[in-house]
Amino acid sequence: MRHIRKSTLKKSALIVGATALAASGLLTVAGFASANTPGGATNIKGVDPGNTDWLLHHLCGNKPEGLVAAAYNVETGELKFQKDYMETVYPGPTMKSNLKYTIWKPYGKWEIFSGRCSYPQLGDPWDADGQEVQSSTWYSNHGSQTDERTITNTYTSKRHATNTVGAEVSFDVSYGIVSASVKGSFSREWGWEKTKTRTETFRQPVAPCTELATFWVPRERHVRVAPIFEVESYQWATGRGDFNFSVGKPDPVVHPPVNTWRGRDYNKIYSEGYYIEAVADVILDTDVPAGREAKRERNLDPNTCNRR
Repeated sequence: MRHIRKSTLKKSALIVGATALAASGLLTVAGFASANTPGGATNIKGVDPGNTDWLLHHLCGNKPEGLVAAAYNVETGELKFQKDYMETVYPGPTMKSNLKYTIWKPYGKWEIFSGRCSYPQLGDPWDADGQEVQSSTWYSNHGSQTDERTITNTYTSKRHATNTVGAEVSFDVSYGIVSASVKGSFSREWGWEKTKTRTETFRQPVAPCTELATFWVPRERHVRVAPIFEVESYQWATGRGDFNFSVGKPDPVVHPPVNTWRGRDYNKIYSEGYYIEAVADVILDTDVPAGREAKRERNLDPNTCNRR
């Protein structure tokens, strides 16, 4: 269970509030977990302050691997990474001399933690038609008779990633996340690992005073992953100690580090509804993008055409 960090003056109010909640059946264990949660993690949405989708995005959406160290304000939900926290919340002489951090402490409502991200896949991948794109130039016939033209139709597979908070996901980050998460034979059947190009040349009649172009509707594969943060160390301040003149603040009395989220009984967290979706074109056995071709024809300005 989560540790309690309230002053003695507030204890009676807490007891009264907890009694009322228990009577109404609304007192529950912090965090929500079930057998269907990704990676055995616990959902903190609606439990912890702030926008937990953005919390997970900042922790895991831009850093696919390696240790993440950050500070969390348990009153406002604000997140700061270690360097920013030590420069703005709990500055010390080590920051001024650019030496290795030796002061890394929680302070007040700020709690500090470190851990790593993982990206379990959400369900099975699925295929769907992508957006139609032009795959040739426009071939014009300004004459008065049908003209047969040689058309070159070229399409190169695409790949991108999105997330549910609308923030940009760079390819380097999404590549690291997806490559580490999406394994198995199907990964060879889509264009995430590398791009593929399809080129076709054919003869095509173009009607008088019209122009024609080919378009390509790619077949895309979608894969969703749920960022999970796993705590390795977590600390919070339990009070204030002696004044520290080197930092201009009282030193916090610090709780010994634990390896769970906020001292509760779980160390893996996620925010339900937040995910990263990778999209890439399906690749056929012939090593070209899957999809279907469409031809579009449109009339030219009659004044530009030969009417004879």
